[in-house]
Amino acid sequence: MILSHRMKLVFLGIPRTASRAMHAALKKLPGARQPWGGLHRMTVPANARDYFTFCCARNPYPRLYSHYCCCWGKRRRWWAGRVRVTSFAEYLEALAAGTLGGSCGSKYRATVRGFTGDNRLDAVVRYEDLPQGLIALAQRAGIAELANLSLPRRGCCLASDWVRQYDQQLADRVYEIARADFEEFGYDRESWRDPDLTPLAHGFFTGG
Repeated sequence: MILSHRMKLVFLGIPRTASRAMHAALKKLPGARQPWGGLHRMTVPANARDYFTFCCARNPYPRLYSHYCCCWGKRRRWWAGRVRVTSFAEYLEALAAGTLGGSCGSKYRATVRGFTGDNRLDAVVRYEDLPQGLIALAQRAGIAELANLSLPRRGCCLASDWVRQYDQQLADRVYEIARADFEEFGYDRESWRDPDLTPLAHGFFTGG
């Protein structure tokens, strides 16, 4: 979470939606800070509940594979509750059953609303539309600085080959457990076939 009392702004950082890059950029705004509770805190302080609150969403196909890849994929074979997650298919079943364990998995959710809960959201910016989305966000929030954010590269880059990991069966399972995000944020059910679902392809993120 990033909170600015001066700007009356709250950002809820959902993992694998450019949350680290957004935190790094937003912390440079006037009065912005990360409250106690960490990067992905979702409990908005009582004295900030009427502030402009937003988060980022991401297409569930690359988002869920990115989470799997960075926590359990490649060389990282961690225990998920009583389930040994050794494949993306097993990860999806553990996620659906709520048995992902450890600091990386126990609080992870399949949908945006699963993270944000009852918090009021004034806006949701799609990861794939970040450049244009931040401009629209600045206008809606009345905070011009949001339109000029420079996002550094952050997080795990192991999931760039996510399209090759999918087949029809895996895509159907992701759609089933994250259907709310597809419907609420307008993601195409067949978009698992599309390799260009990232603003990285357009040079939006900066640095190495």
